[in-house]
Amino acid sequence: MKAHLTAGLLALAVMSIATFPACWTYSLHPIAEDNDPHLIYDPALEGTWKSSGGQNEPLIIITGDSKLLTYSLLLVKFSETGRQDDAPDVRFDGKMVQLGSNRFFDALPQGDAQGLGSLPAHNILKVTLTHDSLALVLPSDDWLCKETRMKLGECINQGFLLTAPTDILQSFLQKHGSDNDLFPKPSDGDFMHRVQESQSEK
Repeated sequence: MKAHLTAGLLALAVMSIATFPACWTYSLHPIAEDNDPHLIYDPALEGTWKSSGGQNEPLIIITGDSKLLTYSLLLVKFSETGRQDDAPDVRFDGKMVQLGSNRFFDALPQGDAQGLGSLPAHNILKVTLTHDSLALVLPSDDWLCKETRMKLGECINQGFLLTAPTDILQSFLQKHGSDNDLFPKPSDGDFMHRVQESQSEK
């Protein structure tokens, strides 16, 4: 499975999340608790982001609170006519963590995005932010399923459920965060691009 996550892919995944997508990686535990020294805040992540797939591609709107070190993500979907869709809002609360030279985002679904049965699952994503380009990369479930010796969780329906506690997850990401087999390096087409304010208001 290709593990890159663009705005459109995230929207499609979330819209079908109630049926548990066949290939996805979830975590029962966050990668950082409140007041964790690894928590960081980068205001450059705030803004409206869109993939280059077309005019009707969903938008991701990211806002944040620098004091609380938290973010909110809102997915806005458009109909074929180019107007905003009437579908329920898809929202995530998120935190960013610096582990070694890498940054990771922990996105927890809120409201209508909570379609994981009774499982408040965390989505762990590697962050690549360069000027006005953003890529969020999912860990490879194929890689995790093959590395069963690590005992981080279980391979379920070709996806992977991380059951390891927060401290173990942090140690794992510290060691393997730069592994391109686990977090494939994003290509140009995997990046979302910042939408200027004048465009996003149209």
